[in-house]
Formats: sequence, C-alpha cells, structure tokens
Amino acid sequence: MNQIEQYFNGEKFQCSVGIIISIFFIALSFFLFKMNTAVYKGMACTFVTLSTFLIIICIGVVVRSPKDIIRVNQYLKAEREKIETVEIPRMEKVINNFKVIKIVEIILVLFGLVFLLIFSKNDLFKGIAIAIILQGLVLFTFDFFAEKRAKPYYQYLKTLNNK
Repeated sequence: MNQIEQYFNGEKFQCSVGIIISIFFIALSFFLFKMNTAVYKGMACTFVTLSTFLIIICIGVVVRSPKDIIRVNQYLKAEREKIETVEIPRMEKVINNFKVIKIVEIILVLFGLVFLLIFSKNDLFKGIAIAIILQGLVLFTFDFFAEKRAKPYYQYLKTLNNK
C-alpha cells in the first residue's frame, strides 16, 4: 500500500469509526430521552444534533476516499504536475482548516463548561452543556488524529516534486 492509499484509507477507517460512534450517540439519545428527566433530554437533543453533523461528514469521507485514491494515484502516474497544482494546495487548505476547526472545538468545550456553570440549577441546560462538552471532546480527538495523519501525507506529496 503506497502513502496515498495509506492516507485515504486511514481517513476512511477513522470516519467509519466516526459513523459507529455517531450511531452509538444517537441510539444513546433515544435511551436518554426515555429516561424522562430534563438533564437526559438536554443531553439527548444535543447528542442527536452533533452526532448527525458528524455522521454526515463521515459518510462523505467514506464515500469519497476510494475516489480520492484513484484521483491522486492518477496524478502520480500520468498528471504529475497536478500533485503540485491541485493536491498540495488542497492539503495545505486541509491542514490550515484543522487549526481553525480545533480552535472552534476548544471554544465549544469551553462554552459547554461556562454554560454548565451559569445554568447549573437548570437541569435541561445542564444536560445540553454536558453533551456539548462530551461531543466537543470527541470532535477534537477526531480532528487531532486526522491532522496527525494529514501532515506526513502532505510532506510526502512535497517530496514528489523533487523526483
């Protein structure tokens, strides 16, 4: 397996796990909602919302990854200049986006903590805050590992220009 396949298969694997985690949180939401307490209802609504967001992103990556492998391998074999003009700029944008996304996720966790402190006596808002914190941490963890995988792939692409 070459570095291109390794990178995109890693993306596909991580997003497959993301789909499973999202399904778990959505299923958990139905269970929590049936518990019929305000805290659990707040958690359930938030889990469904954020997990739906994650599952949509992950399905897109899982569907797109095999096509990306073909596309970039084609660049490598027959359209090498597109590594420089298309794939490297795309990965630069991806890596820069990770910085922004991780800041947003940290803000999300901090928002959840502040929300928890401000509304600690309101069970519904407490449940929303707890779920925001948990989901923010899950999203941050996902993006941490995705960024960790993207950087070596980006470096590999840059070495192709020297060959």
